[in-house]
Amino acid sequence: MGKLNKEQIKTLSNKEFVLGCLKLKCDGYIITLRDGIYKRRVRTELSVNGWLKGGMAY
Repeated sequence: MGKLNKEQIKTLSNKEFVLGCLKLKCDGYIITLRDGIYKRRVRTELSVNGWLKGGMAY
């Protein structure tokens, strides 16, 4: 496999990849914790009943 060209790198940089997802049910709430790669950075998202609040932490 050869090196990636600039166009391939740009295409892959704009895609989002999910590394793992964990769902918990606590006191009637559904807590979702998701790790993934977005724009070449690892990010972790936490949502409660499907809602995200606040900014993203990298």
